[in-house]
Amino acid sequence: MSQTLSPSSARFFGLARVARVWKVSRASVYRSLKETPSNTIVRRPGPVGACSDAELADHIRRQIAASRLHGNSNLFRR
Repeated sequence: MSQTLSPSSARFFGLARVARVWKVSRASVYRSLKETPSNTIVRRPGPVGACSDAELADHIRRQIAASRLHGNSNLFRR
């Protein structure tokens, strides 16, 4: 829509104007324009840790179970 010519001025509407009329942020428009191939795996940004999230959660659960922590142990179970 931002590349559509205005009938009265023969100029492009522009992304800022279109976003303002649609009441969305320009970042939302840019994000929707960016295509992600359907076969890519979505990952968190940042460096990869020493183990996966599931393994880390398992390590934490074992440490809590081995400690003398008192409390509701149901909080730490799946």
